[in-house]
Amino acid sequence: MATRTRRQLLDHTASLLSRKWTLRIVVALSTGVKRRCELSRILPDATQKVLTETLREMERTGILERSIYPTIPPHVEYRLTNIGLGLMRLSNEFDLWFDMHRDNIHKARRTYDRQNKGLS
Repeated sequence: MATRTRRQLLDHTASLLSRKWTLRIVVALSTGVKRRCELSRILPDATQKVLTETLREMERTGILERSIYPTIPPHVEYRLTNIGLGLMRLSNEFDLWFDMHRDNIHKARRTYDRQNKGLS
C-alpha cells in the first residue's frame, strides 16, 4: 500500500477510534449481536444522529457488520467482525495498562495542575 494511502487510512482509523462512542459501541457488541434499540438503551447519552453516524463509519471501516432482515418494520442487527473483535482485545489491553498506571497518572496530573495553576 502506498505510503500516502496508508497514512490517510491510518489517520481515518485513528480518528474513528478516538470518537467518544466507538469503543463504547465495541464493548456493547462484545457480548453479542445487538439491535439498534438495544444499543440506544445501553448508550442512553448517545444521540440518535451520533449513534447512526458512528455505526455507519464502523461498518464502513469493517469493525462491525449490519444485517438487515426484510420484515415490517425492518429488523437490523449489528455484530462485531474479526476486526472489531481485535479492537475489543486492544481495548482490554488498554484497560489493563490504565489500571496499572492510573495512580501515577492521577498523581502526575495533580502535580502538573499545582505547578501550572493560573497559567491558563
